[in-house]
Amino acid sequence: MPWILFVVVGALLLNSKPSTKSRRRGLLHPAEPLLRLHNRVAALLHIAAPPLWADPDVANAQSNGRDIRYSPGWLSATLGALSGNNRCQFAAIVYLWAHELTHHAFGDAQDTLTPVFEQEQRADWWAGVALRRAGVQRNELRCTLAVIGRYCSRSHGCPDDRLVAIWSGYESGLSDISPFRQGVTPRLTTRQLIARPDV
Repeated sequence: MPWILFVVVGALLLNSKPSTKSRRRGLLHPAEPLLRLHNRVAALLHIAAPPLWADPDVANAQSNGRDIRYSPGWLSATLGALSGNNRCQFAAIVYLWAHELTHHAFGDAQDTLTPVFEQEQRADWWAGVALRRAGVQRNELRCTLAVIGRYCSRSHGCPDDRLVAIWSGYESGLSDISPFRQGVTPRLTTRQLIARPDV
C-alpha cells in the first residue's frame, strides 16, 4: 500500500507522451503511474478498465462511453494543491478514477433516461466504495473536495451532497461486489440520506 502513495506523487513529475495513433486528435498517453492506478481502481470495482487518455481539450475529467479522458493541466493543478500530503493525493485520485469508471460501467454517457443528478450521486456512491477498498481512512474523505470543487451545479449538486453520497458508499459495507456485475444501483438523493457524514 505505501508504494501507491509514491505512484501518485511520481505521476505529477512525469510527462504524458503523445500517442502515435491519436496525435491528430490531441490525445496523449497518460503517465504510467496514473495508468497503473486507474487499472487498480477498476480492479477494486471489479470492472474492466477502459482506455485512459490525457486530453488537453477536456475541462477536468469525463467518461464518454468509449474511454476516460482527463485534462493533464487540471489534474496537475488539483494534485499540486495537495502537495505535501501524499495520503490526500491518493484519496483524490482514487475518487476521480472510481467516479469516472462508474460512469463508464453504467453507460451514463448514452443514458438519457436516468437524471444526470442521479448518475452523479451513483458515481459518487461507488467512488466511496472504492475509497474504502483502497484503504482510504474516514478522515481522508474530505480530500475528495480537491477534485469535486467547492461550487454547486444543477448536474452534480453541492459539495455536501456529494460528500454524503461518498460517505454512504464508504459506509455501505459492500466489500466484494461490482456495480457492473451485481447491478446494485443506489438511487440516492440528499433527502433520502438521513444522517449527514461527520467527515
